[in-house]
Amino acid sequence: MSNRNSTQANSFFSTQGYNANTNNFVMVFETRDPTADDVNYPIQKLWINTAAGKSFVLVGYDTYLGYLQANWLNITVASNDLSTLTGDDNLPVDAVNSNINVVSSATGAIEFANGGAGILEATVRTDNKTIYVNSNNQLTVNNSGTFWQAITTNQNLQDGYGYIIVSPASVLNLTLPATSAMGDTVEILLRGGSGFIINQLSNQQVFYLGNTTTLGTSGTIASTAQGNYVKLVCIAANTQWAVVSAAGSIILS
Repeated sequence: MSNRNSTQANSFFSTQGYNANTNNFVMVFETRDPTADDVNYPIQKLWINTAAGKSFVLVGYDTYLGYLQANWLNITVASNDLSTLTGDDNLPVDAVNSNINVVSSATGAIEFANGGAGILEATVRTDNKTIYVNSNNQLTVNNSGTFWQAITTNQNLQDGYGYIIVSPASVLNLTLPATSAMGDTVEILLRGGSGFIINQLSNQQVFYLGNTTTLGTSGTIASTAQGNYVKLVCIAANTQWAVVSAAGSIILS
């Protein structure tokens, strides 16, 4: 007694000159993937590897050293394909204005900044370690969360950076970031240069112990001697900073 519900395998012949089923709507059922030598089928023929659960379709032919070669395209839909994106709050992340913004805590975040024409700078923070990729294609990983660099010219300070002033004989002018968020940090160490002045932008102000700088662009912090060090933390977005650590005497004006 035959089982009429069973699927009959299509005839299979390789390059030996035999005839295979030329109806492209009849599928080939085999326990292997097709190869380039499986040429006795029409374009659009569907091949099912029943052992691996994979699907292929014949999309065309080439020749190699005078031999016909079949081009089988793998059209398998894997069961582990990416279908959703979930944030750290376990909720689906939806695109807004064609953008997906993945936000996390200060110790597990990806931040992007404009590094100049055609350049995007990335900062990755995870497990109290910071990875920086800057406009000079530098990749640095450190445990302190601060990317230190030696400088010899005036600078616009950036969050998460530490600056070691190694030269020149003239005083360097450093400017607080125009955009900052609470908890952002910058650090400056004078070691070899003549000195530094930290300048403010409009509506900015710095607090240190019981003292404050003048509000706005006339307010500054200045070094007095070699070895001066200062660490500032943003305490109000874009406008207020506080000195949380200092070595040597610094002057607020």
